[in-house]
Amino acid sequence: MVLKIMTAAVVVHVLLDCLRDHGVTPEEIEKKTGIEPSRVGDPELQTPLRSVLMLWELAVKVTGDPALAIHLRRTYGRNLTHFSNYICLNSVNGLESLENFIRYARLICEAHQFELKKDSEFVTINYLNTSLANQNIWMPEYNLSSLIYFGRRLIHKSFNPEEVRFQHRCPTKIKVYEDFFGSPVLFEQNENSVTLKKQPLLKPFTSSDPHLLAVLKKQADLDLKCLSDGRQITTRVQQNIIKHLPTGNLNFDSIADELKISRSSLYRSLKEEGTSFKTLLINIRKSLTETYLKQGLNASQIAYLVGYSDISSFQHAFKLWFGESLGKYRAKIVY
Repeated sequence: MVLKIMTAAVVVHVLLDCLRDHGVTPEEIEKKTGIEPSRVGDPELQTPLRSVLMLWELAVKVTGDPALAIHLRRTYGRNLTHFSNYICLNSVNGLESLENFIRYARLICEAHQFELKKDSEFVTINYLNTSLANQNIWMPEYNLSSLIYFGRRLIHKSFNPEEVRFQHRCPTKIKVYEDFFGSPVLFEQNENSVTLKKQPLLKPFTSSDPHLLAVLKKQADLDLKCLSDGRQITTRVQQNIIKHLPTGNLNFDSIADELKISRSSLYRSLKEEGTSFKTLLINIRKSLTETYLKQGLNASQIAYLVGYSDISSFQHAFKLWFGESLGKYRAKIVY
């Protein structure tokens, strides 16, 4: 089942500005992406993620910039933002701003999944794209670089992470990324993440408005509830499987617990939608394996990311899925 994932049109406006500057006509944009520039209105309106990714592909091709995702906001759409980001702007400090951003990120794009880990010295934000059919390198690069971009606006212009990690292979010279982030950037890792020093995040925001923050959060919470209530159970299960695959703590009961639904009700709902937990798990593992291979990850990394504790079990499963060994399959891939 191919699920239609939606995203806010903020980035569409930004990409359209970029394409116009490079001489691409509205007719060409519509022909190649299905997006009609004249009909793109409110930046908060929802657009199919698949169409937006086609727009990304076109923009990268036209600009000739493989790292466009980290450069885009320096030139285009500097004042464009989704309403949920105003919650971040009116938070008490950078740490609360990050916590709010992570809570409401799905209002910007249904596929966004962020996780925040913190200790006494550092804060790490992990990013995951939970849309199986829309895996790409632009979303993690754009989202993690946007966190740094806004940190430099809100906290200090020299706000830099301690380290940045991406799952995919570096698409250009690594110095391009190191120059932007001002820190070590590692590729072909087990996660997409950015690690920050905690202390600068605790500096109070002078522009914080507690009353406006409360009003915005009330509306955002209602929107989140509507988003969850309107989703098919298959979509919710898929997103939770993708989220928990690398942890190894994944089974039918744990998914039911997270979704706050009984085991029997979850089984029945999935059956009514023509699928099962086992079918979803196999299809997700197979699809993500193919994606990670194309991104250049090695067998050990992929085994971990799709939930296998040992490489031999993963290789056995791979042969069942694709009818040949991982080595033979990889040899056919053009990076």
